[in-house]
Amino acid sequence: MSNLKKRDEMTTKDELQLMCDAYAEDIDNGKFIKDLNSDDYDSVLDHRYVIDYDGAYRSVHLLVAFGGPNIWICTDTMEVNGYWGSDRVTSWFGRSASDEIDAFYEELYSGLLLTVRTY
Repeated sequence: MSNLKKRDEMTTKDELQLMCDAYAEDIDNGKFIKDLNSDDYDSVLDHRYVIDYDGAYRSVHLLVAFGGPNIWICTDTMEVNGYWGSDRVTSWFGRSASDEIDAFYEELYSGLLLTVRTY
């Protein structure tokens, strides 16, 4: 007997967990960073840089789903955090994948910093 729930037996928390697990899998298998490198920014709705007191890049939080559910990818904790109503779930991804995403966004951040400082 399978321990998988049928779609009509799933709660919103179960569905949210499946979504977050799918994002974590895409990050670990390289699909997420491949999409970023191909200029497919449709998958990232917003990003928040985490910087230290002197403005140095530390990590990034990426919003990839919004409105129901909300899903954030956080490179500092290597987590995919999902929120839907009162439900909250977490999936994890590996350090090497986190480092790849950080390298991409650190380069973007450095470019933005240079642009801002030239005005």
